Amino acid sequence: MRFKKTVIFGFILLALASYVYLFEMRGAQQREEAERASQEVVSFDTDEVEELKLVHDDETIHCVRDSGDVWRLVDPLATEGSADDIKRILSTVKDATIRRTVADSAERLADYGLSRPQVTVSVRHQGEQEWRSVTLGDRNPTGTYAYAKRDGEPAVFLVSSSLLNSLDKSPDDLRFRKILDFDKEEVRTISLTHAKGSIVCSKVLDEWMVEKPVRTKADGDEVDTILRKLHDGEAETFVAEDAEDEAQYGLDRPEVTVELFVGEKDNVKSLAIGRREGGTYYARDASRDPVFTVDSSLVSLLMKEAADLRDKSILAFEPYEVEQIRLLTEEMNLLCQKDATSTWQIVEPIAARGDESEIQDLLWALEGLEAEMFVSDEPADLAPYGLARPHDRIELWLEGDSTAQILLVGKTSGERVYVKNNTAPSVYLVDSDFLEKAERAVTDFRDKKVLDFYTYEVRKLDVLRGHERSTWEKNSKGEWRGPDGRSAKKGDISQLLSELQSLKVESFVDDDPSDLAPYGLTPPRYTVLLGFDKEPPQSLEIGEQGEGDRTYVKTRDTAAVYEVKSEVVEKIERLLTEKEGM
Repeated sequence: MRFKKTVIFGFILLALASYVYLFEMRGAQQREEAERASQEVVSFDTDEVEELKLVHDDETIHCVRDSGDVWRLVDPLATEGSADDIKRILSTVKDATIRRTVADSAERLADYGLSRPQVTVSVRHQGEQEWRSVTLGDRNPTGTYAYAKRDGEPAVFLVSSSLLNSLDKSPDDLRFRKILDFDKEEVRTISLTHAKGSIVCSKVLDEWMVEKPVRTKADGDEVDTILRKLHDGEAETFVAEDAEDEAQYGLDRPEVTVELFVGEKDNVKSLAIGRREGGTYYARDASRDPVFTVDSSLVSLLMKEAADLRDKSILAFEPYEVEQIRLLTEEMNLLCQKDATSTWQIVEPIAARGDESEIQDLLWALEGLEAEMFVSDEPADLAPYGLARPHDRIELWLEGDSTAQILLVGKTSGERVYVKNNTAPSVYLVDSDFLEKAERAVTDFRDKKVLDFYTYEVRKLDVLRGHERSTWEKNSKGEWRGPDGRSAKKGDISQLLSELQSLKVESFVDDDPSDLAPYGLTPPRYTVLLGFDKEPPQSLEIGEQGEGDRTYVKTRDTAAVYEVKSEVVEKIERLLTEKEGM
């Protein structure tokens, strides 16, 4: 008995749930859709529209969809349509809504500008005979809205006046306006022919190459810019639907001829550009009849010379790829290598740590080196350019490469200098500014940092003066304690540590002195010891004052003697004076 009641109760719940879904949830959704449809100016499905008409005064623009996104105009002229512009109109009309009904029935349509409307837009679904239309009349007094009515319905309502603007189109606005129709990514070859010559570029393994007038690497960005402008370019105006007399437009002897070979079958897309007319040129796509005009800026872009499309890079590398660099100049023979930690080290003519900033600046200058003029692609003699016996030779070894990239530097010509690389016979003229980074002394490429540490890592500071040692230590709270456990002035300690951290070599005095006495370093005036938790200690020995405001110093782990600015001595003496006054 209890089981029977349970089954009956279950059926009741199921029936109740079905009622809620069908009459409440689904019903609410259907009512919402019906309400939304009632507010649409014209109710239709944009994907199902097969025909579109715009009627302005006595002109009718009639567009027909053939298949998919292929549209054509059939009236007032027969030509290809612009699918994007036609679909934009359909979406605008589809999204337009009734703002307010002003009259359920209007006896005098002229009061609303509907007897001679501004525009009537009509759409027809595929497979249907009837058209769905709406007519737009005058703007209301505020200009914010326009009066409108549906075909076959008496009510007059308001729509946004922006709809009038969106439907104010001419046949040329809805026709296919692209100057060339092609897939930019599928172009394999581009040919430009004009008064300055003929240039052919081809894509080889995703890299553009100039094939004519000389075979060399192309500037991919320049070629892509031309293709993008051709792909995106649109006709300014249409001047003739059929050019019976090409000479009238200068198309019998074009100023520029562009040919694109597209896809694996090398389908040819050709554009002829004729004579100039004001700020535009007459042009024609060989696959279509109409003559149109294009902006003169496009023509200027297409009239590039071969040099404009060539790759202007002299060396091909990224600075981070370089593992070794050799500079051979009249003044030095410098070899720098990266060690296992990717830190630059000078190997020749001395062993010393390299200045990361100076070496990177040189590499960036070389990486950015570009030809300002292509002097000769097959020079018979390098001597006239100073390249038979170059002034400088720069060799770069990249990670994983067995041979170096080599730059030879020859004579200067004004503010430019002749150069060539070892990958091509060509001679180039480049801006000579990069020589400021290359033609320097060995010491310019040496690391000028005397000590290498972070101030926050220092836990102990010792200053030795003769046999006297003064010690400061930092406790767990970050407080510095001086001799006798007293608190030290944090500012004085911080200033000294900052001075030591930023201490730079002003002059490399002697890398291997036989006698330290002339520098006041046997014994030194002061010795500064820095202690760390995990790192080995570092030291600085300070000797006598050198030239001007400089002082001789050295570290315990190197033999070299340097000159540094004397401010560090002043900081040490101030700290010692503070200690003595405790």
